[in-house]
Amino acid sequence: MDKDEFRQWIYDNYNVPGNNCTLAPAMLDGILDYAENMEGEEQYHFLCEMFPSLPESVLRRVSY
Repeated sequence: MDKDEFRQWIYDNYNVPGNNCTLAPAMLDGILDYAENMEGEEQYHFLCEMFPSLPESVLRRVSY
């Protein structure tokens, strides 16, 4: 899945406040933007470190 699909999956499956009352949305966007500069296994390992509670099967589908 691409970056936007992955972001939406996180919003759909986890409690990330969508308003500006917390840092959570900005932090998520920063992590996803940073991962955009990586490829393949490097991106996968980075996302595993950033999101340790997300299922590996989901993280394996992310590539953008």
